[in-house]
Amino acid sequence: MRVVEGRILRHYLFLLVRCATEALNRKLRLGGVYMDGSQAFVLISVKIGKTVEVRDKLLRIPEVKEAYCVMGPYDIICRLEAEKPEEIPRIVLNSIHPIDGVTDTVTATVFTP
Repeated sequence: MRVVEGRILRHYLFLLVRCATEALNRKLRLGGVYMDGSQAFVLISVKIGKTVEVRDKLLRIPEVKEAYCVMGPYDIICRLEAEKPEEIPRIVLNSIHPIDGVTDTVTATVFTP
């Protein structure tokens, strides 16, 4: 019985160390901060007269949860939600940049220090 208990204990310790190592590696890969991975805010500049049209197109993208027309250096601010942090650049590059009228974007990924 002790041999079986020892094997089970070793197996659980192995799993615990593996999970902790994966979490640490993920944190280190992301520059020493823990990424929530689920959210980012995108500040968008658009051509004159295209703000409402671009905002309406943004709201059709499944990952865009909110989009607002604003005054200031940017014309639209939107909030994205993604499954993984690695998906955010893909969404911005493949779904937001191609929208007619978008001239520039700045992406701010949400993280927990």
